[in-house]
Amino acid sequence: MPALGTLKKSISTLVLQYDEYSSMMSSKPSEAAFLASVMPQYAQERPVPLRVLVSPTNLRNLEKIYSQIPNIEIRPFRLQPKHLTISMMLSLMSISQSTAMPLYMAQVTRILREMAMEHGGYFDYSDFRVRLNALNLDRSQTPFLYQRLDLLDSYLDIAGTAPDDYFVDGGITILDLSCPFVDQSTACVLFRIAIELFLHAHPSRGKMIVADEAHKYMTDTPAARVLTDTFLTIIRQQRHLGVRTIISTQEPTISSQLIDLCSVTVIHRFTSPEWYKTIRKHLPMDGEHIDRESIPDGLYRIASLRTGEALVFASSAHIVGEDEAVIDTKHHTFKMMMRKRVTWDGGKSIVCIR
Repeated sequence: MPALGTLKKSISTLVLQYDEYSSMMSSKPSEAAFLASVMPQYAQERPVPLRVLVSPTNLRNLEKIYSQIPNIEIRPFRLQPKHLTISMMLSLMSISQSTAMPLYMAQVTRILREMAMEHGGYFDYSDFRVRLNALNLDRSQTPFLYQRLDLLDSYLDIAGTAPDDYFVDGGITILDLSCPFVDQSTACVLFRIAIELFLHAHPSRGKMIVADEAHKYMTDTPAARVLTDTFLTIIRQQRHLGVRTIISTQEPTISSQLIDLCSVTVIHRFTSPEWYKTIRKHLPMDGEHIDRESIPDGLYRIASLRTGEALVFASSAHIVGEDEAVIDTKHHTFKMMMRKRVTWDGGKSIVCIR
C-alpha cells in the first residue's frame, strides 16, 4: 500500500487465537481478520490474502462469525498423523516430570518410551492406539486420557483427504481454536504443532508468528510452559530462522523470560499498580521518584496516555528530538503516537453516544 510504503516481498504470518467459547453472542472473530477489509478510501488497493483455520468441532459457529468479514477463506484445521511427535503427545496429556502421575499415565508414558526406542524417535499414532488398547484400561477410571485422545482424533485426517497447505504464502493465516471442547492445554499443544508446520512451510520467505491475547492460554500449565519454551527458542534463533515474533497480551502475566527477550516493547494505557510492578522489573521507567500523592511517576505516565498513544522501549532505536538532535533510547522509554488504521477496526469500542 503506497500510503504506508512499498514491500517488495510479503512475509507469511501465523496468528494464534484462542478464547473460551461460550456462545455466538459472546464470541468475536480475531481482530487480525479485519486486515482483509480495507477502508473505503483505500478500496483500490488489493486486500491482504487471509485464511482462517478453525476447530473442526466448532466449524459451523465460527464460519457464521467470520463469514461477516469479506475476503476471508475459512477451513477446518485437520492434522496429518505424521505431524505428531512423542513430545507433543506428552504435552497433550499434560505429563510433567515435576508432578506425580496416576498409574495409568505411567503406563502410557512407558508405551511412548518404548516406541521412541524402537522407532528411533519416530511416532506412529496408529501403533500407539493399538498398544494403548492392549492395556485394556477402564475408561471409567481414565476419563481424562480418553477425553484428550478423542479430541485429538477429531483433528486428525486419518483418510488423508484434507489439504495440507495450511498457510497462505505471503499472507495471513489465523488459527482460531476457540471451541467449547478445547481447553488451554490442548490449544497450546495444537499451537505448537502449527508453529512447527509453519516454520517448515515456504522456506524461502520471511515469516512472522503472532500470539494474540496470549494471557488467555500462555499460563502456568505444563503445556503452556512447553509453548513458552518454543517461543523462547524461536526468538533466540530468529535471525537464523528468519522469523519475527509478536506477543500481544492485556496482562503482563506471561513468562518474564519472554519480556526480557523483547527487542521492542509497546505499552498502552493501564492503571494497575500490580502490572506496573511487573513491568518495571524489565523496563527502564524514567523518573522513579514518588510524587503526585504517592503514585510512581512511571505509572502516572502510563495512566495518562491517551487513545492512540503508547510508551515504547526499544534499546536499539534512535529518535530525533524537537531540536533535531539524535537521541539514543538504550536506557529510557519514549512516547509514540500510533497511526490510524487503513483497515476496519474489529475491536472498536461500543459507546452509547457519538
